[in-house]
Amino acid sequence: MTTKVSTDMLANVTSKTLTTSSASDEGKIVQLNASGKIPSTLISITTHQWRYTGTFAVGTGEVIVDTGDGWEVIDTTGQAVNNGSDTTGMTVHEGVFSFPSTGIWLVTVNALFTRNSSDVALIVADLMATSGSGGSTTTRVAQGCGSVSSSALQCSVTASSLLDVSNTTDVKVKVQVSAHSSGCDFSGHTSFNKSYLTFQKIS
Repeated sequence: MTTKVSTDMLANVTSKTLTTSSASDEGKIVQLNASGKIPSTLISITTHQWRYTGTFAVGTGEVIVDTGDGWEVIDTTGQAVNNGSDTTGMTVHEGVFSFPSTGIWLVTVNALFTRNSSDVALIVADLMATSGSGGSTTTRVAQGCGSVSSSALQCSVTASSLLDVSNTTDVKVKVQVSAHSSGCDFSGHTSFNKSYLTFQKIS
């Protein structure tokens, strides 16, 4: 059943100042914008994707993905990110990603590995999260594994976890990779997603 509301009843709606996640806004009405959508400033969902743009050889030691050309926000025609109610999106420094706001976040890493010289029986991509004072403690929260060979030159590895970002100063994430032996690359691209991270604010 549809209830029609007269224009007179909505006369003062546009003058209301709404914030997000505030008890003072309980019971208020939200007016759709000219595109028929809820204004982005009132939507708490932030969605971001960052892709790796370089390529580097993976060794037997565990390393944080920050070498080569580094990370960039996706920017190819047709791609988009949404800051939602956050002033900014994700930021990165030396391979460590910081969140723009507290909440529950879904973080997913997709890593593409390519054989460069020899077969590699085990390749690992870890999603690492920090906690504690200033992010002093690092914990593995998700892991994906794969392999490459002369008959399978590439493999795509995925790892994902929900994170409770209770403090943006302490809780951060980074990608760590390693391999059983040398012979493969961590592969990225500057024009489309090969190895990339997806950040989605759930609540």
